[in-house]
Amino acid sequence: MKKLAVLMLAMVMSVSVVACGGNDTNDNNGTSAGTESGTNEDAAQGGSTENDNGAEDGSVFGDVSMADLKAAVTDILGENYWPAMALDAQMLSDMCGITEDMYDDFLAEMPMMSAHIDTMIIVKAKEGQVEAVEEALNTYRDSLVENSLYPSHVAKSQASRIEVFDNYVCFVLLGGDTTSVEEQGEEAVITYCQEENEKAIDAIRTALTE
Repeated sequence: MKKLAVLMLAMVMSVSVVACGGNDTNDNNGTSAGTESGTNEDAAQGGSTENDNGAEDGSVFGDVSMADLKAAVTDILGENYWPAMALDAQMLSDMCGITEDMYDDFLAEMPMMSAHIDTMIIVKAKEGQVEAVEEALNTYRDSLVENSLYPSHVAKSQASRIEVFDNYVCFVLLGGDTTSVEEQGEEAVITYCQEENEKAIDAIRTALTE
């Protein structure tokens, strides 16, 4: 009977030890799962933050159609937007040296009358072609400044500017009707046209970031 009692006591203690060990294992598993869940949650939050930062830092400007960019400019300048003739790919190449392998899309407009010079060119450059497009437009701008035949053309050319927004390269040579300031001299015309060009650039920037 004593041996039986001892044996029964040993079995009870063994079962108790196993049960306690099982509880410890469950607690450890629970803690491990909680830590892993917390880590995953933190990682998910970190990933979200990283994605948000990446979008903010790497994709400041959206993909906007040329029609919408033109509309943004014409809405601001109204009748003072004089370019009325659209250039095709060959004309853009002949005029500026910007070939089809350099861009995904473009808008190029200038007046139908040679007496006017107002021009707007927006090129959505292919990857790796932004600098080449910008250089071509700078060369074109320099040629206008050096070879303009009319005094008003000289002032407008000098007031023109080139601006790059991500892969969009913009050339604005605008001003429209400058008769109200021509009597004040060339500097006044340049200043006036610079202000009109700034309005156009601001409109393009806004359209690309909305």
